[in-house]
Amino acid sequence: HGDDGIYLQGYYDTTCDGLEVVNNYVHHNQNDAITFRGNSHNALIENNEITANSQTGISFGGGSGHILRGNNIHFNGKDGMRGGGDHIVIEFNKLYDQFHTDLHPDGMDLGDMSDSILRYNTLYDFTQLMYFHDFDNGGGFINLQIYGNVFYTDRYWTVSGGEAPAIFFDASFHNSPITNVKIHSNTFLWTGYKGIIMYGGPLDGVTISDNVFYDSSIDLDGRTLGVKSDYNLFYNSRGPSNEGPNSITSNPQFVNYTRHQSWNVRVKSTSPAINK
Repeated sequence: HGDDGIYLQGYYDTTCDGLEVVNNYVHHNQNDAITFRGNSHNALIENNEITANSQTGISFGGGSGHILRGNNIHFNGKDGMRGGGDHIVIEFNKLYDQFHTDLHPDGMDLGDMSDSILRYNTLYDFTQLMYFHDFDNGGGFINLQIYGNVFYTDRYWTVSGGEAPAIFFDASFHNSPITNVKIHSNTFLWTGYKGIIMYGGPLDGVTISDNVFYDSSIDLDGRTLGVKSDYNLFYNSRGPSNEGPNSITSNPQFVNYTRHQSWNVRVKSTSPAINK
């Protein structure tokens, strides 16, 4: 199509509620693949193959209660996912191989968000992997859980020398709060830039725990107040200055990991990360 592939919007002040977009192949549209606007709520976007669209894979302009699950998103022109809102669940998606345009494609480009979960996603080969920003109204990032995700950079580096931050909170535009954000049980591999970056905004109740950082690290812009980081594993990596006493420095013993070549990052039974 010359515009969006699937476009969901309530008519003026009418709300779209409970729409489901499931098991579709959405490709070669000249704008976004799937778009639903701010007056859409409780949408389920699940198990779609989304590729070769000119703009973003899934665009959601706010709203609440959305579930974005199990989508395979790759080689679109702009972002893999783009949006914000509250009570959003983004889980079990694979987003990758999307750096071939000059539109600065991010894996997830997320505005103000609250009471939401981002879990069990795999992201690689974007200009930024999971990017949070407060471009708009400065509501901030409140009550977020980010866990069980895998982040790395592969072809973006080997093809063009690109480097990408993994989880990047940039609240410097409106100095928005980053409050009660839990980042745990993720695997950060080599991305070029840091694994976790937090700029701008007051930090309060931020917890970073039980992650594996392999050729990766944490950058809190020189701040430690409001952040607790502990029970992490670091290898060729560095934590913040207030890293807790229970973190360890050791090779996590992945089943098969060679930078830019192989990516089986399950751990062996002898891994020092187990039960730590």
